[in-house]
Amino acid sequence: MKTRYQFRLGKRQGFTLLELMLVMVIMVILASLTLPAIDRMLDGQKVDKGADLVRASLGRARVTAIRSGKVQAFICRPGSASMLVMPLESVDASSDMSTWFSETREANRSSNLDFSDEQLPRGVEFISSAVVDNNRSEFVMEESGSSMSSSASGSTQYVLFYPDGTCQDAQLTISNQAGVQKRIIVRALTGTARITDAGGQR
Repeated sequence: MKTRYQFRLGKRQGFTLLELMLVMVIMVILASLTLPAIDRMLDGQKVDKGADLVRASLGRARVTAIRSGKVQAFICRPGSASMLVMPLESVDASSDMSTWFSETREANRSSNLDFSDEQLPRGVEFISSAVVDNNRSEFVMEESGSSMSSSASGSTQYVLFYPDGTCQDAQLTISNQAGVQKRIIVRALTGTARITDAGGQR
């Protein structure tokens, strides 16, 4: 025998327009609250990815120096998202790297996910670098015929990696537009790099 409640449930065919509108309003409010947090999280992940790319590029410079027996230079420029690894002997003191580190190269990216071994994710760039020059780096630069200091040629920075697996002490800092920063610290004796936050170790 059917009850009075079963009859009532059987007559219900769908939601009213008012109920649908109420659900839509709630969804819009929730989206407006969560989207900024998601954006911040994704921006932070871009900085993490950028730091990993820099560390990998530094590692590649070290391995290439060991395998080739030639000094390799990791090259970057504060204010740019680009980086480059090449033999020191191929770096010409008179060469103009402005095209490589230009804003045009940054503007020509196809998407926010357009990054590579030579370019940080969009919106992430080098903001500072400190490379320690020493007798060895100065000797190597002179021997290569370069009149540049490894730590500064204009604003371009060079971190030299030697065939014995060592390098120069260096600290490279990258950041996004929101100010999220990562620091990549390179140790001279081991030639290895580690990533830290601006205020502490990762």
